[in-house]
Amino acid sequence: MFCIKCGNSQVFKNGLCEKCFYREFKMANIPEKIETKICVHCHSHLKQNKWVDIGLSREEVVRKVILDKISFNPKVKNPKTEIDIIQRKGTLYKCLVKIKGEVFGKKLQKEYYCNVHLRNSVCTYCSRRASGYYEAVIQLRADKRDLKNKEIKKIEKIISNTLESLWPKNRLAYVSKISKLKEGVDYYIGSYTAARKIVSAIMNNFGGIIDESSRVVGRDKSKGREICRYWILLKLPFIEEKDIIEYKNKIGQVKSIDGRGILVKIFDNNKHEKIPWKEYDKIKLKAKHSEIETTTVVSKSLDKIQILDPKTFQPIDLDMKSWFQNLNIGDEVKVIKINKRIYIVD
Repeated sequence: MFCIKCGNSQVFKNGLCEKCFYREFKMANIPEKIETKICVHCHSHLKQNKWVDIGLSREEVVRKVILDKISFNPKVKNPKTEIDIIQRKGTLYKCLVKIKGEVFGKKLQKEYYCNVHLRNSVCTYCSRRASGYYEAVIQLRADKRDLKNKEIKKIEKIISNTLESLWPKNRLAYVSKISKLKEGVDYYIGSYTAARKIVSAIMNNFGGIIDESSRVVGRDKSKGREICRYWILLKLPFIEEKDIIEYKNKIGQVKSIDGRGILVKIFDNNKHEKIPWKEYDKIKLKAKHSEIETTTVVSKSLDKIQILDPKTFQPIDLDMKSWFQNLNIGDEVKVIKINKRIYIVD
């Protein structure tokens, strides 16, 4: 038998000698022309009717779409690809694709040329964002008081960090609009899922009461389902850390507030008690932390400790508690008067 290309008497594979076989061997199928849409805002590109891979450079997108289109010959073992952009004219990229691998025990390298056209477009998500699209409104309020600027600043930092972490997988994780109102602040969020995660993050830091409502605003004909818009009301509690409260006839000081509840130190037994949010409406504010005053220990015995009334400077005897043992005459202590009774607070 002879090689059908060159007449060599040493036939290797498929009627060809070894030299002709490897010269004619096609390591991969690569289209000569590839066209894809790229978003001019986020640089995602359209793949199988989905916008994918946000944040890539145009050169990275070119390499990505070529790799997606390469179909390797199954006879090539351990294939490796190297793509060089050798020329660019506007949105057209001429590329050199080098394929390396092993074919029937021999290392082989082939070069192919491919032209990629990146058509400028705007992805679905950036289009929605530009149009002011939103799925949910977070209504930030404070219960029975005004929001504080420091609270708003901290919450907006939480919103920013949460959206930044969600953005790679949720393209609707953005703030569409912020409305500052007399009663609070409204945050318009592109994604309902993102809005729920934001509220959860705020709750973990501030606690509060959540109320949610929704309304049908249209119908997605392509998916055959209703389009809903959500309003999530988040009320920060009227109490703050160090405030003095009453709960189930017990007086105590708020030590911390988070998503699980309100931690209170009860004055009469010096123990901590966690009040769940479902019991929030049973809390009564007895004094703000700004009302706490400072006085001095003037006397101490086995069963009594004496302090001065911070207003009248008259001596007041308090029953000795085990947690008062470390106090000494002359020490300054913080106190609060509730219902004509003085409590020593932290």
